[in-house]
Amino acid sequence: MPANARGICFRRLVLTELGERLVERGHDLMRHVRELEEEVALWKGIGTGEVSIGVDPEAELNLLPKVLEAFVPVHPRVHVSVRSGQHETLLPALLRGELHFLVADAELALERDDLEVIRLAADPLAAAVRPGHPLS
Repeated sequence: MPANARGICFRRLVLTELGERLVERGHDLMRHVRELEEEVALWKGIGTGEVSIGVDPEAELNLLPKVLEAFVPVHPRVHVSVRSGQHETLLPALLRGELHFLVADAELALERDDLEVIRLAADPLAAAVRPGHPLS
């Protein structure tokens, strides 16, 4: 058992497998609470809150400026945060609830059952959201 300079011994606490599962479930529950709060705000028509968008480089350069130009004036009290990157890092963030939407190459998500995919115009881009998300 390691001791500090005063001779006091410390034990290192490690979660059991059950403890790790409970922590993971707790994170899931908190994500669901946030989603419920967002859904209530949307139904009330408050028009406030935050929208987190993940975009791949093509969407960031071509589509995002047009979307923000149309969205921000209509929803001035909604804070929009944008995370740019490759879909390999953005897709897991979407599935963990860290992003509300992902705008990327549509081909990456067409065969997935854990996403709702909407093609955007004639471009090979699509928006994806977790099934059941309040904005889906």
